[in-house]
Amino acid sequence: RTGSTRDALDAVARSAFVNYHLHRNSQIAAHARERDQSNFVANNDFEVDTTGWSGVNATISRTTTYRFRGVASLQIVKTAAQTLAHAKTANLDFAATTIVVTLLAAVISGATTAFRVSITDSSGNEYFSPDTTLTAADWTRIVLTTAISVVNVFCDSTTVNCDSTTYTCATEGGDLRIYPQYNGAGDVTVVIDDVELVKNSSALYDEMI
Repeated sequence: RTGSTRDALDAVARSAFVNYHLHRNSQIAAHARERDQSNFVANNDFEVDTTGWSGVNATISRTTTYRFRGVASLQIVKTAAQTLAHAKTANLDFAATTIVVTLLAAVISGATTAFRVSITDSSGNEYFSPDTTLTAADWTRIVLTTAISVVNVFCDSTTVNCDSTTYTCATEGGDLRIYPQYNGAGDVTVVIDDVELVKNSSALYDEMI
């Protein structure tokens, strides 16, 4: 669709994946996947609280001092002794597919040259983003695109009645993990905001500048 410059830039900022091209008439087109198109992360902006997130050898909290959009972000504190400290949101119910994770991150204290995002599948395999150096001056956009190959199926009870062929089952998903400094020493505090985990669909729309 065609819109204002503000509409176009907002669509770009809110998208899970973007690319650009310049038309012969000097107009810039931005191809952006729709924001929150089946986002598997329920609490992705921390506007109210940290529900659904936990710290593994790390301390997490909602902060209103730093935010990319809205009024809050998630702060993750890693101590020097905990080299694999991370925040996570667990048991995301995505099927075996190619997924795209995007988020915004910044470092508040300490230094990180190995900020990582990962996805685990239901068999414990972990898929990582490349190491990223964060700065305190700017928010950095992190993107992880990966194929998830294993998703187990589980039933909601450990007791199975063999007289019945009807079972209530669900998909066992994996974790989204945020490492402030992967496998590294040093006290590091980072903040994240605007987290998305979506399927890598081909549905695109145009915003014209």
